[in-house]
Amino acid sequence: MAETFDDGVICIYDVKNLSEPGEIPRKGLVYFESFSFSEDTLGITRFYEALRADQQIERVVKIYRDDRISINQIAVMEDDTQYQIRMVQAAKDDDGIDIQKLSLERVSDPYEIAG
Repeated sequence: MAETFDDGVICIYDVKNLSEPGEIPRKGLVYFESFSFSEDTLGITRFYEALRADQQIERVVKIYRDDRISINQIAVMEDDTQYQIRMVQAAKDDDGIDIQKLSLERVSDPYEIAG
């Protein structure tokens, strides 16, 4: 059965310096791309492996595959919650369609989003 990706829309952002030249650097988010997603199960193995790496994975989502996505990016959910992408896994759905699983850790100090 094909993935439906109907749990919502996730926006991916790059972390960039938003300050003008000569000003004190300040990191913020610059829009990259949006994707429809579906929630995936956060398995116990993934959860504890993340803890061993000093990470607190809270969500796993699936999207259509885009090889430009990296762990250096931030995912913002529809409720404006920000998550650091901690792992990007290429996979296939049941119909052989290329997808990605993104393991997400909540950002404790949210970034400013460039306007």
